[in-house]
Amino acid sequence: MRPMDEKEMEALLKSVKASSLKAEIKKRNLKPGRCPTKMDLARMLPEEALRELAGK
Repeated sequence: MRPMDEKEMEALLKSVKASSLKAEIKKRNLKPGRCPTKMDLARMLPEEALRELAGK
C-alpha cells in the first residue's frame, strides 16, 4: 500500500468526526497539544487507524 497524500487524507477526514479522532489519540496515549485541527490529529495516527475510523 502506498503512503497517503494530503488530498486523500482530507477526503477521509470528511467522514470522520473530531471526537472519534480524539478518542483514538487518547487510546494510544498520544499528546495532541493545544487546539489541534482534525488534520493535525490525523497526522498523529497511523494510516491503518485512520482508514479504520473512516470505514465505520
